[in-house]
Amino acid sequence: TLEAYQGELGEGGESPTVRFLRLGRIALLYQTLDGEETGYWDAGQKQWVEDNSYRNAVRRGFAVADKASAPDLLTAPVPAPTGGRS
Repeated sequence: TLEAYQGELGEGGESPTVRFLRLGRIALLYQTLDGEETGYWDAGQKQWVEDNSYRNAVRRGFAVADKASAPDLLTAPVPAPTGGRS
């Protein structure tokens, strides 16, 4: 599933308001409302990572989630699988 929503990045009074893009259970990305900062949640490190190389892909993801664009292939950070069965 693909979902976009607005919220606070972090906690506290100085947390920026951002748009989040959730790609199923695979990735959670964010972009500031002015589009100047883009990043993703790193589950291994349990923290947000700024990575502006995903800026255009996140913008396209928002357009698809908002039904303003047809579904398309998106580039997103996907962690390598760990602890699989043998």
